[in-house]
Amino acid sequence: VSDALFTMTPQQFENRLEELQFVQPSHLEIACLHDDDDGAITELLASPIKDLISMDAYYSPYEKLQSILSVYQGVNASLSSALNKGNSGNASVLPSADDVLPTMILICIKAKPRTLLQNLVFIEQFALPEYLRGEAGYAYTNLYGAVQFLQDLKLDDDGHSTDGLSISREELKKNLANSRKRMESDTAGNAGQSTKEHRNPLVEGTGRAADFEFKISAQDVHAAHARGETVDIDWAAAQQKRQPQEPPT
Repeated sequence: VSDALFTMTPQQFENRLEELQFVQPSHLEIACLHDDDDGAITELLASPIKDLISMDAYYSPYEKLQSILSVYQGVNASLSSALNKGNSGNASVLPSADDVLPTMILICIKAKPRTLLQNLVFIEQFALPEYLRGEAGYAYTNLYGAVQFLQDLKLDDDGHSTDGLSISREELKKNLANSRKRMESDTAGNAGQSTKEHRNPLVEGTGRAADFEFKISAQDVHAAHARGETVDIDWAAAQQKRQPQEPPT
């Protein structure tokens, strides 16, 4: 993934999402959502969670952006439902930006999309400018902001940093320890299992997905559009294979 967009590798970001599975709405100060003790919040956010996970099913920048737009619209619908619960006969209350971005962060944590960084880089490099205008562009900006928040959190082993999370040091330390213990257990249990089902056609053969970087220029993309070619993930994979991969340093 290009260093110009993200400081974390996809594997580091995946680990970050795993260790934050304890995060609740109160930790992100989402006033209209209650903590998920009985699964109600997960059910309320089920649609945008599903839409974020489904982004891998689409291959063109436009389709991926439409998936992100569905996530954004689903977040707004879920928040509106929570805000207007029991509000019969009164004017509907609309969610504010102060609630939308934290909820996008919560969606990322709960969905745990494996290739979110790669998808955002793909959109950034290959989407036409007009695709990133309007509501779809605003949705993309919110999701990008959510990813930046998650990767910029400073979490040390002693729970000394709670910047960005409304949580005590003691609770953070305890929850991080539990999450990391579970992650170690899951890693041990999954040792030796095939990861074939998680392969991405853009990174197959490179050896290390974390070090993958697109080698296709904007001129290549514009030239392909001029020739009437469909610029999607299959096109990018074919272009990538024509260029030798440099070994990671």
